[in-house]
Order: sequence, then C-alpha cells, then structure tokens
Amino acid sequence: MATDKDKFKGGKMKEKMMGITIGMLVLLFMPMYAPAVTWNVTNGILMGANDVNVNGQFYNVEFRDGTCVALYGGCNSLNDFMFQTQITATAAAQALLDQVLINGSQGQFDDYPELTNGVTNTGGDAIGRHMR
Repeated sequence: MATDKDKFKGGKMKEKMMGITIGMLVLLFMPMYAPAVTWNVTNGILMGANDVNVNGQFYNVEFRDGTCVALYGGCNSLNDFMFQTQITATAAAQALLDQVLINGSQGQFDDYPELTNGVTNTGGDAIGRHMR
C-alpha cells in the first residue's frame, strides 16, 4: 500500500518526466536555424541569391546570360558541374523554384520570369542547371 510519502515521490517523478517530454517535443518541432535567402536585385532584375538551401548545404547563385560553354568553358564532363547526379541537380533546381524564383518583397519573380537576369523571352528561355 502506497504511503503519502510514496505518492509525493511518484508525483514529482511524473512532473519531471512530463517536463523532460515537453522539452524534447519543443526541440523536435523547433525549426533549426537556417540563414534566410538574400536576393541580389539590381534595378528590379534578379541577378542572384545567397544562402539557397539545397539538401542542408547553402549556396550562392548567380543568374548569368549565356551558354554553359561560353560562361564556363568545358561543360562536357560531369566533373565540370557542382551537382553531378539527376537527383542532386533536381534538388538544386527545386530549391531555386521554392526559395528564389518566387513572388516577394524583392520582386514578382514567379509571375514575371523576365525579371530574372538572362531571361528575355518567357516563351522559350530556360534557366539551365549548369550549377558550377
């Protein structure tokens, strides 16, 4: 049979366990610190962005006008590219769509792709995944 002293101990233990459990849940659901994307906009044109999160790695991106060969040379081997698999290149492209090429206070880059450097004809231009 439990005494008043035993009940008190059990209550304190339950209280401590509840506190630990709540603390762990808060840590689990608390967002991890991640730098926010910073857009590089000149005269309303998106020139690039800093701190683009691709699978937990942060990259700085420049939007440049030209072909891969003209801009970087080479471009004929997987080793010439930052993202060397279709999975990682797709993740990088999705990160740009989700984090950079969006409508926001810096510009309406989703609605008006021509506000991105190098894009002049939204019917035919594409942003290549050179990712060098």
